[in-house]
Amino acid sequence: MTAAGRTLANRLASDQPAQALRLAQAIEAPWFRSQALSHVGRYWPDETYNRILVEAMRSADAQDGIYKQVAVSAWPIRVFRRANLTP
Repeated sequence: MTAAGRTLANRLASDQPAQALRLAQAIEAPWFRSQALSHVGRYWPDETYNRILVEAMRSADAQDGIYKQVAVSAWPIRVFRRANLTP
């Protein structure tokens, strides 16, 4: 699962966050997994969203090459900033 999995997880995040999380975690490509996890974390219904965003950061770190790592890290960082948190 790649971009299609990310799109589906993003669609489900606000209404079915647990299902969206399972889908996001199943995405093999780190780029799309990090983006999907970030979106799920944004809509997660309680304070445990922090662990989802940390997982998104780890997925970003799994990218090949520093440029890709930094670029996709913007997704979870943006969610952390909206919540006034730091990764």
